[in-house]
Amino acid sequence: MNEVGWWSNWASVTWQTKNCYVIHSREYGEPLFNHCGFLSPEDPGAIGQAERLFAEQGAEPSFFVPDLDGYDRVAKSLEGKGYASQDELVVMEMGRPAYAGRGRAEVSAVGPRGLTEWVRVYVQSFYEELVPRQVVRGSLKRAAGDARAILLLARLDGLPVGTTALYEDEEMVGAYCVGVLPEFRRQGVAASMMRFAHGVARERKKRLVLQTFRADSAQGFYERLGFHRVYTKKVYLREPPTGDAPRRPPPRFDFRREGETHADLGVRIDRQAKPGAHAFSRVFRGFEKLEALKSVFGDRTGEELAGVTIVIDPRRGYMHVDDENGSVYVSQPYLESADQRYIYLDIIHELVHVKQFREGRELYDERFTYFERPTEVEAYGVAVAEARRIGMTKEELVEYLKVEWVEGQEFLRFLEKVGLGR
Repeated sequence: MNEVGWWSNWASVTWQTKNCYVIHSREYGEPLFNHCGFLSPEDPGAIGQAERLFAEQGAEPSFFVPDLDGYDRVAKSLEGKGYASQDELVVMEMGRPAYAGRGRAEVSAVGPRGLTEWVRVYVQSFYEELVPRQVVRGSLKRAAGDARAILLLARLDGLPVGTTALYEDEEMVGAYCVGVLPEFRRQGVAASMMRFAHGVARERKKRLVLQTFRADSAQGFYERLGFHRVYTKKVYLREPPTGDAPRRPPPRFDFRREGETHADLGVRIDRQAKPGAHAFSRVFRGFEKLEALKSVFGDRTGEELAGVTIVIDPRRGYMHVDDENGSVYVSQPYLESADQRYIYLDIIHELVHVKQFREGRELYDERFTYFERPTEVEAYGVAVAEARRIGMTKEELVEYLKVEWVEGQEFLRFLEKVGLGR
């Protein structure tokens, strides 16, 4: 029931009988979000009901069957229908913890304002951007409103690198979504998160439990931390899953260096800054003198910028503001190779978001599309005005404003709004 409670924030739950449930989702394609589970040995007739529900949803059916006494009849019924056990979900419980010397990541619980970074790290850890972030964010907003859920984010040197979710019921604390960015694995991040999770469970005097697919080869890692196997659930499928998640191309991250200018912009940018957290002036110098930013921060521009933290992210991307703490994340590959005017305008854009964050505004209001979001309209207004001041042509501005995640009419409407239409 702990599992059903947590995943009900991500997918729909339909009870076929009092002991048989179906978790199903149109957004997430893998068996974890589309399976039939059992609380006790069930009449095999429930299998047919579950199959009909999956067919209505257009999902591949899967069944998670515990390897406990009494479930043989369920397993044989599935095998008679052409299903085969193709993986196992190992249920594990913390026994005597073995954390000594493991993990240096900083772990903290995040609230609604920390969802952006949690979602970003989760998607890149599990899906490599193949599931749209807005889909995961919708699930997380529901989870954040569930009093039984705690969302954990792990950071190394200020950079978010790992996620975990805890879900509490009357008997236990379940750990889910334990993910670490590929570049930061084997650095004790997951161990740090499990140490934090164990502390939460111990404080509440409850058991800490998690599940891991055998195919993920993580069971040995958890055993070294002190977990032990309780039982397993066999994963029955008709065929190996083909397309575990909705597929879409990953972002192109085209930095568009063609025609790069080296005109003196009156500032200095350290394009060789190393990954990790830095004071703003360590990476960006002279920006406190810009009239564009004085129009945003006023007479306290210098002091306001001095309080900004820049986090250099080694992954490919652009820039964005953490809506939990107001830090500005800058992709290291982008910083190293993009047209310097783009970096200059982007940091001005993000500093407008920093001001908005400090005013308590919601940076990523999903009631609006990207280019219609009030915070983006304001930030782009400042950046476009500055682009014109430094002499960028209309064609250069249009090229600068292109982003991979917005196409078609929304982009054309935005160009009209900022005076760059036909």
